[in-house]
Amino acid sequence: MRQKRNEERVSSSFSEKWDSLASDEKTAIELTFARNRLKTKELAEFLGKGVQATRKIFTGLEEKGILSKIATSPTDPNSYYILKPPKKED
Repeated sequence: MRQKRNEERVSSSFSEKWDSLASDEKTAIELTFARNRLKTKELAEFLGKGVQATRKIFTGLEEKGILSKIATSPTDPNSYYILKPPKKED
């Protein structure tokens, strides 16, 4: 039940993009929403995929303006991703 509510909250925040996202991308967004931040390794373990595949998911979501990477350097092992707040229409 809680997962359904979280999915509804997240999908309403990104309604215009939500339908065009792949299921792994939606999962990444939902987990980031639930945990406030998410590391590449955490998503890889959750999805049962490799770290490289997970990086591609995060990179795609960054390019779409949904997630932001927080890191001190490009190779920071403690980097993580957070949700960008949806842009408000004026």
